[in-house]
Amino acid sequence: MLVLTVIGTYAGMNNYLFTTNSSHSKTTQKAMTTSESSWRWESPSGKNTFSLDLLTDGTTITGTHCGVFNNGEKIDCANDNDTNTVQLNEVSTNVFEGTIKSTYSETFIPVRLTFNSNAVNLTIISPSNEDYFIPNNITLLSN
Repeated sequence: MLVLTVIGTYAGMNNYLFTTNSSHSKTTQKAMTTSESSWRWESPSGKNTFSLDLLTDGTTITGTHCGVFNNGEKIDCANDNDTNTVQLNEVSTNVFEGTIKSTYSETFIPVRLTFNSNAVNLTIISPSNEDYFIPNNITLLSN
């Protein structure tokens, strides 16, 4: 028998409780959380911005990014055809690693996101020789 029960929905988060029960196994419960979030960074001069729109599904994060530099002269943003320029997997509690695909140069940039209570730190793990407009070592705040 498989039972799916929605135990709450609030602020873009859906919580589900999965319960299985059969004569051949013990009862197992697994909580799974899906959430959407938006994060933004702006340089002190205001000439550069970077944002992330993310979907977290358990231990996986997907989403899109947008980097606008030099007052809009350099743009590295997901376009309408890009569904997931961000692809990350959890490596430890609140730490995710994977790639952001630069739409400026079509290069995959290895990154690490570390989530704190109201911010996320973005670090480029291995810079590329290609041109891209994804800042390194920044803290993005929730929109």
